[in-house]
Amino acid sequence: MSKQTPKNVLIGNYSVAVNRSEHAGFSRLIHLEADSLDTGNYKRFDVMFFEEATRNVGFVNPERNEVVAFMPPGDFSDIYTILQTEHRVWVEWIADESNNLKFFRITTELGRAHVLPSKLPERG
Repeated sequence: MSKQTPKNVLIGNYSVAVNRSEHAGFSRLIHLEADSLDTGNYKRFDVMFFEEATRNVGFVNPERNEVVAFMPPGDFSDIYTILQTEHRVWVEWIADESNNLKFFRITTELGRAHVLPSKLPERG
């Protein structure tokens, strides 16, 4: 089985928004920006928390140098706590040829879990 290595970026800044609208959509947003010393192409990361469950992990927009991830609202508090309490935080992701995210995480350590299989198991 071939393996893919996630791309990763050190986060320098973040902002948080909580939304309420008459239209369906995300209820919370965490906007992340790459550290100013990071030399990678991707600089902007939006983590959108949708009330309704979705299997869609998100997408990569190479023209805008951004990654947009979709997560359930139950993950918001944990991610926000990580951002507030940890000194160094990275974003890691894998996208397919169509720029659809297959894997996305926010982590405090790059290490053993850094290499993932190219085909992730289906959720049942």
